[in-house]
Amino acid sequence: MKSQKSCLKCCLFWVCGALALTAVVSLAALGYAGRWLSAADAPQPADAIIVLGGAFERTLYAADLYASGQASRIYLSQPAREGSHRLLDELGLKIPTEHEISLAILQRKGVPTAHVLSFPATSLSTADEAEQLKQLFAGQRLAVLIVTSSYHIRRSRMVFSDGFAGSEVTLRFVATPYEPYAVDWWHDQESARNTVLELAKIIYYQAGGRFRGSRAG
Repeated sequence: MKSQKSCLKCCLFWVCGALALTAVVSLAALGYAGRWLSAADAPQPADAIIVLGGAFERTLYAADLYASGQASRIYLSQPAREGSHRLLDELGLKIPTEHEISLAILQRKGVPTAHVLSFPATSLSTADEAEQLKQLFAGQRLAVLIVTSSYHIRRSRMVFSDGFAGSEVTLRFVATPYEPYAVDWWHDQESARNTVLELAKIIYYQAGGRFRGSRAG
């Protein structure tokens, strides 16, 4: 009987120890998550600037990169229309698309229309965008600057690196400074929301999940 109790106590000790260690490691990992997600590259001269959909701050920075001579052409994503906007469209209440607003931003920032190109189709996700660009740049040897938000850098790098594996396209991922992101994300509501969402999306992506919905624009 004593032997059984002793064995049970020993098992409980190791289980509690393992749980405590797991908790400590998990907390440490979450504390580092902000830096891990936002590890961006420094801008370097490239053949093209790629603006991923999702935030106008990305377009603003793309215009700055163009103005500083980092590249002579900009490619704009065409994000799929949100459901609520489509409902308003049906009522005749036209709200400009993200793509239309991005075009206007670049024009206001002095980027010539002739130097702005668009993705060939609307996209539902980062995977959609990577797939479109892979087809667009097939057989080409060039370097591109991919502009996105700080919290989106890690997942973008994963998705595009997988999609462009074996190609001769050099990818560099830069973060817009116009959209603040706190690496100590638990102190900032917006940063916390973006961090949790990105970690969930990365887990989904690593598990083989893909959101796809490309269609000609």
